[in-house]
Amino acid sequence: MAVGRLLQAKPALPGEDAPGASLFREATKSLPGVSVLKSHGILGIEVVALSAQYLQIVDRKDEAYVQASLALHLAVVRGMHKAGGDQMLPRSEAVHRNRLWWSIYMQQRRLAAAGGYPISLHDESITVDPPSDFPGFPSSSAIVMNVLAARITGQTIWTIYTDKGSSEASFVEDVQNIFVSIKGLEQRLPSEYAMVLEGSQIHVGGLPFAKAAQTTARTSSSLYLSIFQAFIHAGRPILLSIARRSHRSDDEPYGRPSSALRRLAEKCVEAASKSLLILQELWDRGIMGISLDGEDGIFWAFQPGMYTGEELADWEMFESQISSADVTQ
Repeated sequence: MAVGRLLQAKPALPGEDAPGASLFREATKSLPGVSVLKSHGILGIEVVALSAQYLQIVDRKDEAYVQASLALHLAVVRGMHKAGGDQMLPRSEAVHRNRLWWSIYMQQRRLAAAGGYPISLHDESITVDPPSDFPGFPSSSAIVMNVLAARITGQTIWTIYTDKGSSEASFVEDVQNIFVSIKGLEQRLPSEYAMVLEGSQIHVGGLPFAKAAQTTARTSSSLYLSIFQAFIHAGRPILLSIARRSHRSDDEPYGRPSSALRRLAEKCVEAASKSLLILQELWDRGIMGISLDGEDGIFWAFQPGMYTGEELADWEMFESQISSADVTQ
């Protein structure tokens, strides 16, 4: 219900620093210890992941990272990262388990990137199949793309943000390789979500953004914001390096950046500019919910599926719980 108040952009109640804060505090008081959570299996994992989601939305990313990492480790203990662990389950339960795993995987990767923390599990240890379509579940196309984006995030953290004492040439090559991977992901997006940005105009699936179905526009925006965020995440050290050089231009080691560095930096700026265009379109269509905290005068912008990593698919695992809850009480 706390997450529901965020999704509906309900005003924060007196004494709350964010919508749903009092509900969340009450929920955390009843949150059991790790041993009890483990004994509850999938349900225990979902509870911790949902707690991480709330913390992520309200920008308490450090605490969210801790909770998401706990959810991931609980899932690993249950073998959800391994192939064949769901063979004895009904197909619908196996699909739910699979999507829950990948949702937590994405959540933990993106929170690690947001806070500058290490990832908890490398891809070489994961053998479970990627999400697939199954009757009664939403299409897997969006979550598959988000999983691929999260993998690139993990590669970026390991390759770009791990101090290996690399030379500038080696570092630039690493960033270029990451950019190639991101561009390849963009080219693989399903046609119904394909976005074309021409000047200040955006088309989704061949239609102007304002005329595209809201669910399609939201999903497409989520995916493209993930991609543009991946460009910025990989290229951010280059932007900082260029900024440092500009302030120390008289010092020989900090001369003009190479043309390769400038091209990569320009790609980051382009990604940021396109992200702003998408956010403006979402604002114009009323897809972003806004709530004003009257006590502090702080605007809270809640964008379903785009919380510090744009995890539209994460909500699939909680869809039935949220839709059945009376979040207006």
